[in-house]
This record gives sequence, C-alpha cells and structure tokens, in this order.
Amino acid sequence: MNSGGNILRKSCDIGVRTTAALTGASYLSYSVGAVKIAGALIWPYRLLQTIFPNACSGFSGQVHCGTDPASLLVFFASIFLSFGVYSAAAYGVLSVRRRRGA
Repeated sequence: MNSGGNILRKSCDIGVRTTAALTGASYLSYSVGAVKIAGALIWPYRLLQTIFPNACSGFSGQVHCGTDPASLLVFFASIFLSFGVYSAAAYGVLSVRRRRGA
C-alpha cells in the first residue's frame, strides 16, 4: 500500500481513538463532579451548543443537557466533528514527520 493511504488510515485510527478516549474521560469527569474538566474534554459538544443554543433548551451550565432529539443530534454531530478535527491534526503531524524522514 502506498504511504499516503497508510498515513490516512493511521490518522483516522488516531482520530477515532482520541475521540473515544476524550469522550469517555469527559463522562467520567462529569460523573465525579468535575464539570469544568468534562466541558473542556468534550469541547466540540460545547462549541456546537454555543452555535445552536436552542438545541439544548435545558442548558444550565451542564455539559450533557438531556435526551431531547435536538440535543442528541448536536451530541452525535460533535462526535463526528471531533473525529474530523483529531484525524486532520494527526494527518498533518504524520505527513510532516514523513517528509522530514522521522
């Protein structure tokens, strides 16, 4: 397989693992009462809540605000957003490392 496809596959793997790890860590932090840490770890959800404030009608400083359909849509969209951002960042880092011969 060519190295470009290999880098793409590795970056997607890194994106999935990073998204899963940070989302899990956010839920764990939230469950032990560290709401600010949970909000920082799940920043794509907080970002989308800011962009679409009506999607989370019960928001009162909580990281995870409910199970209404709009809130769930924003949550799942944030998963795809974080996967894309982390994968793109990993692709950039891996591409630079490949060009430098590291």
